[in-house]
Amino acid sequence: MLPEQILEKCERLEIKRKKKIKPDYVELVFYARDTAEWVTLLTGIFGKAVKPKWQKPTGRDRKCTKKFGGRRPNQTLFMKDFNNYTVLAMIWPWKDKTLSSLKIPLIQTVHFIHNNKQSA
Repeated sequence: MLPEQILEKCERLEIKRKKKIKPDYVELVFYARDTAEWVTLLTGIFGKAVKPKWQKPTGRDRKCTKKFGGRRPNQTLFMKDFNNYTVLAMIWPWKDKTLSSLKIPLIQTVHFIHNNKQSA
């Protein structure tokens, strides 16, 4: 499933603003009050979060999200592997606690594995 296809499944939820929409990357802003609904929807697509918001990010979490701003303890990360690529979903609560960003990038699995071996 590609990021744009995931966005289509999110259309039933309230989106404040669509920031970037590309076949391999989606970024949007939603209201923090709806976070539980977003997590439920993303869990249905990705399965359980690999990094819930209360859990400290691992080295792998930081490596695979570095290009998109990295991970912090209050952020949530979902990840799903497909045949030749991996899709992430990252929820970033804003400091004002009224809004959150959702970033959904596609990363090439072969490229990601190669880069991780080099940086290990």
